[in-house]
Amino acid sequence: WRPGALDLLAELGAAGIPCGLVTMSYERFVAPILRTLPPESFRVIVTGDSVHQGKPHPEPYLNAAAALGVPPEQCLAIEDSNTGAESAAAAGCTVLVVQNHVVVAPGERRVFRDSLVGLTVEDLKALSSGSASRHPGGRSQPAE
Repeated sequence: WRPGALDLLAELGAAGIPCGLVTMSYERFVAPILRTLPPESFRVIVTGDSVHQGKPHPEPYLNAAAALGVPPEQCLAIEDSNTGAESAAAAGCTVLVVQNHVVVAPGERRVFRDSLVGLTVEDLKALSSGSASRHPGGRSQPAE
């Protein structure tokens, strides 16, 4: 888990915001990790063995949005890879990029942050509504 991810996930759960996990890892690898989380942390889980076309194809994010009952355009995806960011953006999601091991290229529908630490539900709402500036490679700041 990236620093701040578990706190943010708990805050989203407390706010009643449904979350999905979209990973191209197979379910058998994901299940033991998910058992360490509070129940209902993720209402939907899309794994690599549950889709026909993996990332960067939009299918994983389209499936997750449909299962959540939310249009992809109203979803915010958090990604750390180019293929993941491409998949989410192609599905119509806004993508919060928090780079980890690889540099993620700037692109459409992408907002970059250095970390998840300190992010709040309100911050995420601002990002997904488009009221935050999109600065590739740098920290996104609320629009003035």
